[in-house]
Amino acid sequence: VWRPEFGARELLKHAFKRAKQNRSALAAISLGNELCGVGGIAAHLPPEALARDFVTLATEIKAIWKNQDQSLFSKLAFPSIIRDRRPMIIGPDCQLPLDAIDTWNTRFLLAGADKALDALTYHLYWLGAGKEGHRMRRYLTDRQIRGQKKYNADDLSTKSDSLTWPLDRAFFARLKAFERVTRSSTSHSKLPLWVSESGGAYGSGAPNLTNTFISAFWYLDELAHMARYSVSLHCRQSLLGGNYALLRRENDHQLLPNPDFLATKLWANLMGSRVLDATILSDSSDTLLDARAYAHCRLAVNQNDLVVLIINSASRRALFIDVPPALTSLPAKRLEFHVSAPTTQVDGRPDIYENRVLLNGRQFSQVDDPLIPISVAAAKPLVINPLSYVFVIFQGAHWPTCRTSASFNFQ
Repeated sequence: VWRPEFGARELLKHAFKRAKQNRSALAAISLGNELCGVGGIAAHLPPEALARDFVTLATEIKAIWKNQDQSLFSKLAFPSIIRDRRPMIIGPDCQLPLDAIDTWNTRFLLAGADKALDALTYHLYWLGAGKEGHRMRRYLTDRQIRGQKKYNADDLSTKSDSLTWPLDRAFFARLKAFERVTRSSTSHSKLPLWVSESGGAYGSGAPNLTNTFISAFWYLDELAHMARYSVSLHCRQSLLGGNYALLRRENDHQLLPNPDFLATKLWANLMGSRVLDATILSDSSDTLLDARAYAHCRLAVNQNDLVVLIINSASRRALFIDVPPALTSLPAKRLEFHVSAPTTQVDGRPDIYENRVLLNGRQFSQVDDPLIPISVAAAKPLVINPLSYVFVIFQGAHWPTCRTSASFNFQ
């Protein structure tokens, strides 16, 4: 049983005082780390016990913050009013086996946690253990599918692993399981679903994988599918520390970006919340799974623009893509952000296990380096080099699907 009087209450009061002084504020708070049943690390609590502790936490917070409303997003948008917002209560922050997700989390919510929580959170490390990261390398590049139907993430009955590459069936099954869990809440029509920790491989990440350029080939896929499945917040593990960090420390004081920092920065600056369907087809209209496309409306301030992310994880084949006619006739030039790895001195091929990264051919070396695109005539084909990815902004697209839902194909 969690007892707030043993230090936690005073800590919460201190946080409240600092928020009132506009010095800092807690955005969100949870209890422990991976305490859930068979998915626990240091403890293996039954769902009813952990639910009671979250109810106690909610009671403490509401007593200290005087039942004030909360909104994480209001805090981010309006810093001047953070002192009037209590922290969000999130949990349970667990990584359960697939067959335990439904039962454990449903019991957790029905035992009272749904009345205490503002968001349901879980951890996701679908690459597995970091110490075995070398086994995952072969799953992230070179998989071209011909003569097979387009993979449908909503259809989990397929027996072919190749159709789900690079994300496996268990990845999508987990997302669907959590969607069912949030619908079981009695106090919320649907609790927001967060991935509160994800770094590809657990156990401090996978050396020379989750901290190098190749990491983007799983990371961007994961971000795109999380958006499609209405996961409202995704937290990358970690900002600093471990082999999955977005930053690395050099010379004891300098913080430099790892390649996934640039991927994160581009995603956060360009991709809006409305998700569209996009597919890359070969000349024979087959789906190419080592060439993936994801489309979003641009962020709210630029909703007239369309943003497409294209990943080419083929090691020896460049992509020459014909843009749909509706986008080639735009008067404004499109903006392209090509991201690649430095080439090796031996054979001139991309060194995808390097912790440096290039943006439009120039090294992205500092966290505050500007994101400068290249301008290309709208009618020109898209060219994506092997083992690289590109974010493309179609300026002034006025795409009707940014107000409704639809899809389009790249050939």
